[in-house]
Amino acid sequence: MNAEKIWFTSDHHFGHKNIIEFSKRPFSSVEEMNETMIERWNEKIGKEDEVYHLGDVALLSSGKLNPILDRLNGKIYLINGNHESSANDCAKRFEWIKDYFELTVKDEDAHKGERFIVLFHYAQRVWNASHFGTWHLYGHSHGDLPD
Repeated sequence: MNAEKIWFTSDHHFGHKNIIEFSKRPFSSVEEMNETMIERWNEKIGKEDEVYHLGDVALLSSGKLNPILDRLNGKIYLINGNHESSANDCAKRFEWIKDYFELTVKDEDAHKGERFIVLFHYAQRVWNASHFGTWHLYGHSHGDLPD
């Protein structure tokens, strides 16, 4: 990987008015939420950074999503969530869109200097090589994952 930095994120729900109340987001409108998330994204993520988005990018039309995606820094890789119809219509803006992905990244704290990571929108109880200390990153649960 040649990225400056690698980022993982999930469940932005651009354009989703009800997520403000559901997830207790501190915004008075969906427009304020969208603008704040774009600003914060670009404050952290550089143009050459890689971003693995673990699903639920937006709940709005592709015509409204495309201009938002065009404003976001980084090379975005999308793991499908359960709210991706507009994101799939904007497929050209993503490096790829997949249901599941496994990758290895450099990690000096990991065995042999590499970390194996499994990406999926939904939490799994076990995953490929979970018994070897690999990581599983996921979204969807909004902080409410049952035991």
